[in-house]
Amino acid sequence: MKAKIGITVLAVIFSLANSSCEYTGTQIDDEIIIKVVNSEGKNMFDSNTKNAINIDSIKIYRRLANGDTIAAENNYDIESNKGKGFSFWEQDKFLCFYATDATTKHPELMVTRTSSVTSYIRWKHNDLDTIVTNIYHHGGLHFIDEVYYNGRLMIEGYKKRGSTDARMTIVKK
Repeated sequence: MKAKIGITVLAVIFSLANSSCEYTGTQIDDEIIIKVVNSEGKNMFDSNTKNAINIDSIKIYRRLANGDTIAAENNYDIESNKGKGFSFWEQDKFLCFYATDATTKHPELMVTRTSSVTSYIRWKHNDLDTIVTNIYHHGGLHFIDEVYYNGRLMIEGYKKRGSTDARMTIVKK
């Protein structure tokens, strides 16, 4: 019995010593969690907040390499999000913004091919903001590195923040 346990332990140690820790798959992460608050810190997606943002009024646009602007095309296999470029988390009242387009006829917007995507968010009729997302690529990894909101660095590079999780809070009037 002791011999079987000893052999099993040696086999486990040998297999762990010879296993590679190198990541060989593809990791894609292009989501930015956006919380929108007013100057008082109240969530702008809460219908009880003055001048609240109506989710149905939000539109996402992308700038192409040739300078043209198109509506977001991604759908992420969620029919309710088709063509929106974002999803909404009702419980926590935040926007999950997709920095790139997953299903698109424009390769320059695909997370696996692009290094930077400029997006425009129209919150309301006359309220448009710019988000520039820089994408990190290395050995099958494709995820958000830095994010600029209206020219201001809002999310530092993934090495500085220590994770691929990209979150920001913006203040709207």
